[in-house]
Amino acid sequence: MIFTPPPEPIAPIAGFEDLVAGRRYRLGSVSLDRADIIGFAQDYDPQPFHLDDAAAAKSIFGQLVASGMQTISAIFSLSVRVGVLSRCNLAGSGMSEVKWLRSVRPDDVLSLDWTIVSVTPSARRPDRAAVDIRYDVTNQDGQPTLSLVLHHIVARGRA
Repeated sequence: MIFTPPPEPIAPIAGFEDLVAGRRYRLGSVSLDRADIIGFAQDYDPQPFHLDDAAAAKSIFGQLVASGMQTISAIFSLSVRVGVLSRCNLAGSGMSEVKWLRSVRPDDVLSLDWTIVSVTPSARRPDRAAVDIRYDVTNQDGQPTLSLVLHHIVARGRA
């Protein structure tokens, strides 16, 4: 995989109080080649349309495609590498609204945009908040490929 950072570097935020619902971040891109797709499939999703060109040609996809789980993993890896939450992310608590909108094919370049959906400070633990972030992924042609909401637990910034 090739990870490409955003054209404008994004400074890590200090804590959840720096996040505002509706704010968007452009986080760069990641590309997956044929070897990436087959390697992931061999280890984690050994379905024929992820492993073999002839089998994939006979599938509903018509050619080799990446596993949806690989797409999620690659995009999440991109978001971690960019580091927006590197100083304050504590954990994830789940994901929802997962939609694979278009198959990912060898050499596709996937761009990631984040939108902060909500920031909900904890009533029991004032040092953290639940932050929902929408991950919108498009391919090199600008076509929607993946959409999901990740539920993060984010620390308050340190003074």
